[in-house]
Formats: sequence, C-alpha cells, structure tokens
Amino acid sequence: MNALGAVLAILNILTILGPIAGVAIVYQSNLQETIIPPQLQEIMNGGNGGGGGTDSLGGLSFGQPQFVSAVANGAERLVTIILNFTNPFNYDLDLNSVSADIVCQEHNFVLGHANLIQSTTLKANQTSNLSIVCQWSVDAENHFLNGHTAEPSIDVNIVGLTIGVNDITIQLKEPYAIPNLPISTNIPPPKYVSSITNLASRSVTLTFSFANPFPYDLNIDAVSANAECLTHGYPLGQASLISPVTIPALGSSNFQILFSWSQSAEDHMSIEHPGATSLDVNLDGLTVNVNGMQIHVPGSYQIPSVPLG
Repeated sequence: MNALGAVLAILNILTILGPIAGVAIVYQSNLQETIIPPQLQEIMNGGNGGGGGTDSLGGLSFGQPQFVSAVANGAERLVTIILNFTNPFNYDLDLNSVSADIVCQEHNFVLGHANLIQSTTLKANQTSNLSIVCQWSVDAENHFLNGHTAEPSIDVNIVGLTIGVNDITIQLKEPYAIPNLPISTNIPPPKYVSSITNLASRSVTLTFSFANPFPYDLNIDAVSANAECLTHGYPLGQASLISPVTIPALGSSNFQILFSWSQSAEDHMSIEHPGATSLDVNLDGLTVNVNGMQIHVPGSYQIPSVPLG
C-alpha cells in the first residue's frame, strides 16, 4: 500500500461514515506527521499492508457507524443524534469536532445544522458513542407543520459532514441516512419525589428524580422557576437549585430546588387557604442549565399537596 493509500484508509476510519471515494481532505502543514501514528509507518512503507486497496489496513476492515437513538426537545427545537462506532486500531483516536446539515429525505429540505456536543476519544479496539445536536430552524418547524402533519418522526440525511480529528478537517461528500428521527419531544420529564417545608424560614424544598437518556453525563448547575398557587395563580416565590448535580450517563439521580414564600404569599394562604395543611403548587417558567446550555421547559409543572407544616 502506498503512503497516500494508507492515509486515506486511516481517514476512512476517522470520518465515521461512508466510503473513501466520498472524502475530501483539508489539512494543516504536514498531513502524514499530524495524522499517522508512528506504529503505522511500517504499514505505510509497505510492510504488513498488502496490495494497494484502501478498504482495509493491516488486515483490519472498516465498518459503518450504527445509529443508536435520538432524543428531541420540541420546546427548544433540539434533537440529539447518538451514533456508535468501533475503532479497530490499537491506539486511541481524538475526535474534536463534527458538523453537518440535517436534511429531510422526502422533500430535500434543510432542517438545521448539527454539531458535536463535546470532544471525545474513540478508545482503541472499543465501541464508542458519538453525539451530535441539531437545532431546527423556524422554517423547519413550518415544514413539519405543512409537510409532516402529526408525524412524530421523519427520515433524514446527514449531508456535508465535516469532521475534525487530530487537527485534520475531513469532509464527507456522501449523505448518511437516519430513519425515523424524532421531531417532537421525547425527553422524559423529571418526576416529583417529595417536599419538606420549614415554617421558621417559610421555605419549601422540592426533590425530583431525573432519568438521563443520553450516553454521557448531564451536569445541572442552575434551575429557576416561579412558584405559584395552583388554584389562584398567586405568586409564592422564586425557586432555584440548591446545589449542582451530575446525572450519570443512562442513569438517574435526584436534584432539589428550594423556594421561600413572601409575606404577601403568607397572607394569601391565610385568607384563601385558612387551616389548610397542604397546597397545590405550580412551577412556571422553569429553566434548567445543562452542560452549559439553557433549556426552557414549556408550560408549567404541577406539584400536588405541598405540606404547609
């Protein structure tokens, strides 16, 4: 195998998708020194490599990525696409960036632009998950309403895929098809667990459980919401996260928020709910900061029978 053939074979692994014929490369300074680990020099120079084809290297064949799942947040017009890929080499590969357009297969309509959520390492001889996120445009929302009425998912193509790995930028020409990509929210909501009221400080601590559907950790560092009386819509106080929490990949954890009610809220409860031992509460304008992104939860979240003593 000549040097160029070996380079292209390695880049075929790194692109994650498609045949070598569809790859165009934009590189910095010395391509060979940047991308080729020393242990491949012998293969590039003709040892162990065999003939001149580029669909295998050193006896290793290259497979297609596997579509794992996708999670959509309709309120934010976001969809996260999760793929896995097996690195057949005996060394790690660093993936720094991924970008592409997401296009409706049926109408060839561009829905939005996707990017890698965070840099990742494809471990040697292991299968790793890759996650890219796309935000639908307003035009895409109109396209869903007019061209895919009441459809929970559509078939899409990933087009113009550009990947940054080991300081190399790789562009894939051939589209990659993904069937049944969700376009409406399929993120499970947090579950209310319990509440504790402290009459001395006029505060309520609310505990929630959240199941993380993603193959990576979620770091929640801020939560805010307006707490209201569900019956009368009367404002009770501002709720906020007590302490940051990390929810493990594909796991679940509890998090707590706290709100303190004002004197006017105390008067409201005395007048409108005299003698009540609990109060139905509504959380409105719920905003959560996750992995550096601010997510606004649509509508309101109702919590029944919050104890008042």
